[in-house]
Amino acid sequence: MLKDDDLRLLNALQIRPRASWSELSRAIGSDPVTLTRRWERLHSQGIAWIAAYRGGPIVSATALLEIECAPAQTLSVAEQIAHDPEVLTVDLTTGNRDLLVTLTCTDLDQLSRYVLERTQSLPMITAMRTQIVSSANSDARNWRLRALDAEEIAALESAPAGKIRGVRAGEEEQSQLFDILSREPRVTVSALAAALGVTPARAGALLSHELSTGRLVVRTEIARPYSGWPVYAWYFLRLEGRKEAIAQRLPSCVRRGLLLRRSAATTSHWRCGCARSTTCSVWKVISPSSFRAYPWWTGRSSCVRRITCIGRSMCRVEACRSTGDPQLVRSGRVLSD
Repeated sequence: MLKDDDLRLLNALQIRPRASWSELSRAIGSDPVTLTRRWERLHSQGIAWIAAYRGGPIVSATALLEIECAPAQTLSVAEQIAHDPEVLTVDLTTGNRDLLVTLTCTDLDQLSRYVLERTQSLPMITAMRTQIVSSANSDARNWRLRALDAEEIAALESAPAGKIRGVRAGEEEQSQLFDILSREPRVTVSALAAALGVTPARAGALLSHELSTGRLVVRTEIARPYSGWPVYAWYFLRLEGRKEAIAQRLPSCVRRGLLLRRSAATTSHWRCGCARSTTCSVWKVISPSSFRAYPWWTGRSSCVRRITCIGRSMCRVEACRSTGDPQLVRSGRVLSD
């Protein structure tokens, strides 16, 4: 388990992943040098990392792929698609699908090419169902560790945002900006300006615009065994025209020990990604009587291993814990998610 000071830092970085160490210091009470060293330790051990990815109007087509594979071929398929630029996450799951893949594409043409061409190049795939996301109610960037008190959270959330000044990145600048942030999400404005070949004022304005419009998303991720919610599962709901009404009732279904990570409406089902505490059995998500009262719950798949998350490869928990090899982290792989 992580120490309280570690959890407080990670909670603060969830709220403001690009805040300076001085700003974080004022909010949570530790000095900047200590926070820097603490983060370097957590990051080097693969416990936490910060990721940047395209979002908002740039990503206009998102889908969930339910993939079934030939026996003993599931891991091979997962590893082959894990680094595709369209792939946001790959989960190895139990239940009626072997893999659950989140795709993010610029348009439906790119999405259809991936579904019709990329997956057809993998003969180990025996069946696949594509669910296009029509709306997203929440995603993983919204979940929190709950290690800070209300006053500390308010101090972080009320911090002034960067000035946008009506500056918008051109296509080339946008591509460069994304490439830089994907490698170093906490890059300073001065370093960003040098890399882009512009003034710090313009670099700051470009970055503020991309972040404020949601075209660029920066979020803090934490390896699931250290998050307090170590079990991850997908729940499947068939709503048949009642999506909005039932979506409002989902929070009432979330009992103690369950954290809703993701909820999205698709063209045929409603998907919810949830992380469940090991202190609860799956049936304690809601009581048996309450479970029977919701006929729109149609199934569940537990995630037995996450292969990739926002371009970051995951290594086996058992391998990392047994070897303790830091090279697993330096090579870009982390403990688990």
